[in-house]
Amino acid sequence: MAEPRIFVSYAAEDASWAEQLGSLLAKAGLPHTKTAPPVGVSWADWTSDTAKNATHTLVLVGSHTRLSRWVDREIELSTECRDTGPGAALIGLILPTHEDFKRPYYDPEHVPLRLHDLVQTDYALVRKWSGKPEEIRQWLEDAEKRRHYRRPEPSLGAAAQLYRFAWDAAVDEARGHLDSA
Repeated sequence: MAEPRIFVSYAAEDASWAEQLGSLLAKAGLPHTKTAPPVGVSWADWTSDTAKNATHTLVLVGSHTRLSRWVDREIELSTECRDTGPGAALIGLILPTHEDFKRPYYDPEHVPLRLHDLVQTDYALVRKWSGKPEEIRQWLEDAEKRRHYRRPEPSLGAAAQLYRFAWDAAVDEARGHLDSA
C-alpha cells in the first residue's frame, strides 16, 4: 500500500474517540490529518481540502453519527472520484458507545445512510472499534483494494433518502454551517 493520507470523520460528540484513533494511527506510523482544523481555519474549508485529498476515510460511528450532515458531506467529498484516480477508501468504525457494538452485526438504521449504501455496493467496510494498530492497518489495506475496483456512487434509493433525510442540526452545532464545503 502506498503512503496513505487518512481523514477521520466524526460527529462532534465523538471527538475524544477521534483523538484516540489519532494516537493509534501515530503508533502504527500511519500519517493522518489532524482531527480538527488549525486555529483560524474554518471547519468547512478545512474539511473540503482534507477530505478531497484523502486516500482513506475512517468514519467514527457513534450513537448520533447517522444524524450528522457533516459526516455525510465528509463521506461524499472524500469518496468522489478525482482526475488523479479513485476517491478515498472508506471504513466505518462502530464505537463502543454505539448500540450495535455488542451485536454481531450493525443495524443499517443506526449508521450514516451514505456509508451503509457504499457497504452494500462493496465499496466500503464497517468494522468495530479496535485498539490494535495492526488490525487497523489490515482494514486500510482491505479498503484500499476495494477503492480501485468499485465506484462510490450512491444508489437511487439512497439518493432519494438523503434528499429528504431529517438531519439533526444539534449534532453538528459545534462545527458550524456547511455553506462553503
